[in-house]
Amino acid sequence: MLHMLGKIGYFISAIVLFVAGIGFIVTSIKRGKKMAFFGTRRTLEDIKNLSWKEFEEFVGSLFVKLGYLVEVTGGLNDGGVDLIVKKDGGTSLVQCKNYRVSKVSLSMVRDFYGPMNANLNIGGGYFITTGMFTLGAKHFADDKRIELIDGAKLMAYVRMASAKEILPRQTIGSIKLTRAPVCPKSGAEMVLRTAKKGDKVGSQFWGCSTYPKCQATKLYSPE
Repeated sequence: MLHMLGKIGYFISAIVLFVAGIGFIVTSIKRGKKMAFFGTRRTLEDIKNLSWKEFEEFVGSLFVKLGYLVEVTGGLNDGGVDLIVKKDGGTSLVQCKNYRVSKVSLSMVRDFYGPMNANLNIGGGYFITTGMFTLGAKHFADDKRIELIDGAKLMAYVRMASAKEILPRQTIGSIKLTRAPVCPKSGAEMVLRTAKKGDKVGSQFWGCSTYPKCQATKLYSPE
């Protein structure tokens, strides 16, 4: 009986190791494909076929190639900010919209401008899309510290980045992923918000995603 149980245990262990091995191979293949994509020049159509998460990573890698330090927030901010980029002592916010057909509207750009304008430490912003912007969105951004980058302009930046020769070791540690903490009271995921009033106006903090039901907050440190 014990001998039989030993064989069964061995068989189960072998299956677990086999499945884990397959998972590792699949993950490696996916990682290889992603690195191959980011390491080569592609068309706008190729970029439009990326998932929203891959598009964020693509834009982040683009900023790194252009000499920026990049923090990926993944839209955790209340204004939908996907990236925080830093260069030459200045900090800018980035929002990414991978649109195949739709245009970025005035309301989207206005929502992005809100937290950007409230934070005194933010020098400007980039709203990047594979599609286009409505006329209202363009007029709104004319006198603001926002650069609107449509599909055609995005490809111009891709060509610019491709022309720069940056060694791989220079990009190591340049991209930082910010993970949302769990609310200590509700247990829900927290989101990054910007104080709009009070003595800490313009500063960022973690707030519970279930607000106003839960008003718990946590200190946010960008470093």
